[in-house]
Amino acid sequence: MKHYLLYFFIFFSISLPAQNIKAVHSFNIWGQGGYSNLFIKNSEVVSNLGGAGGIIGFGYGYKNNHFILEVGLEFDYKSSLSKYNDYRMQVGKFIDEYTDKEIPIGATITSEMYPIVEGGLIHTDGGKFVMLYNFTDLRDSYKICYLNIPLRIGGTFNGFYFLIGPKIGLNILSHAETNGKHSSIGYFPQDIGYLSDMPHHSFVNNKAGSNITRFNGKLNLNLAASVEVGINLLLSNRNVRLQELRVALFADYGVLNINSSNYISTKNSNGDVVYIPATDQLGIDPNTVIYNSLITSNIKPSVNPFITGLKVTMLFSSQCNYCYGQFSNRRTKWWVIDSKKR
Repeated sequence: MKHYLLYFFIFFSISLPAQNIKAVHSFNIWGQGGYSNLFIKNSEVVSNLGGAGGIIGFGYGYKNNHFILEVGLEFDYKSSLSKYNDYRMQVGKFIDEYTDKEIPIGATITSEMYPIVEGGLIHTDGGKFVMLYNFTDLRDSYKICYLNIPLRIGGTFNGFYFLIGPKIGLNILSHAETNGKHSSIGYFPQDIGYLSDMPHHSFVNNKAGSNITRFNGKLNLNLAASVEVGINLLLSNRNVRLQELRVALFADYGVLNINSSNYISTKNSNGDVVYIPATDQLGIDPNTVIYNSLITSNIKPSVNPFITGLKVTMLFSSQCNYCYGQFSNRRTKWWVIDSKKR
């Protein structure tokens, strides 16, 4: 990587003419918008659908012949939607009192067996039972904001330009909304069997639930690789402070995992994706389910943020970009906007 950067700087150093060079310093303001995704990587993830994102920034711009540089400060917003696998959770288990072996859920109970409940929940009538939870349609909707410092270098040729470079970001806002549905089935020992889809007995079917988790500032620093390629739209009147417009396609990708292994949401005392009632509790609603986002759970998936779309940059300067003839040839005059005609 160091060799490529060295070759890059040598190339632009050689391209600078020895005379008639006029460096242009500018104050740049830019806005970016498009598609964003957090690319959450874990076996539980079915799909990362992504969302919308945007960046607003300002900073210092420098141009000397073909060489250009930009450094500044950005407010970076990304949203993303991810869907996860369905799964089951079980509270308690059946034990054969005669053999002390576990009896699987749904197994046929014979006359040689005497099932009792170990763990499990306590019904309102005092009897113990095993609860099976089925969770479906699980999805997380994330919104994160970073404060970035970008440093980009590049070149401009025949009305086109490019910029590449890193940016480092500090997490300031993080928000997750988790949604899902659950069904609860109660399995009772001996001849009672199981109960389901009986809300008045606390056995529900596809009950929707949601929870919001805020974890502002808890994500790691984001080190992103940034690239943009676009066109220069120059203003030919040197009296206009807005000297140049740039319109480009861009992409930023976080090369490091931003998910912190040190933070687990306290929404769930054990950090699971879903909180369910503990065993041997009397009088508690067995459908007291609290969802947790995958990022803030103890699963700790890797997260690499991404955004791509359109960028518009305005360059303000008291100097004239057009005066020293960089864009004076006929091939590039169609990029020039004459401000006197506006």
